[in-house]
Amino acid sequence: MNFLQEELDKMHPENVTDVRRFEQKIQESGMNEAARAEAEKVLNRMKQEGQDGHEYGMLYDYLDFVTSLQWKKEKAEEISLEEARRVLDEEHFGLKKIKDRIIQQIAVMALNQKQSGSILLFVGAPGTGKTSIGQSIAKALKRKYVRISLGGIRDEAEIHDRHHSGAPSEPDGGASLPRIYSH
Repeated sequence: MNFLQEELDKMHPENVTDVRRFEQKIQESGMNEAARAEAEKVLNRMKQEGQDGHEYGMLYDYLDFVTSLQWKKEKAEEISLEEARRVLDEEHFGLKKIKDRIIQQIAVMALNQKQSGSILLFVGAPGTGKTSIGQSIAKALKRKYVRISLGGIRDEAEIHDRHHSGAPSEPDGGASLPRIYSH
């Protein structure tokens, strides 16, 4: 039965239901057992609720978020402290204490062979170099750089909404959150 459903889904991908799409995403995600059990529990609630249910949208958003996360462990990459120092010194004059602290964090990542990512929060007045230092760190680590403005945000849900909606961040003087991904 599952084989036939998969073949039908391949032949007519436009007809795949949300539930079926999330079933596939959960199977392919590489989630650990606890996360998979929770996702399947929410998926079952979504099935019972139906598209016209009050909580359907919330359940959909939750599953969309959970299945978009990177669940598979990435292999630790070689980090060159000399290269990181060179990039930081080349792109930023002064800031010795800040650059030393960043190099210490990178050294710990290299020693522990755990590079799942750190979230760095820079707070300061506009034009003080928060964004550019974050970009330099990402460049030194050969990672993608994402900036999210946190001005006026009150909780984590708003951070998620602003990050995933693709809304442009505005230079409103708020803190910015450089997030360094290891893709």
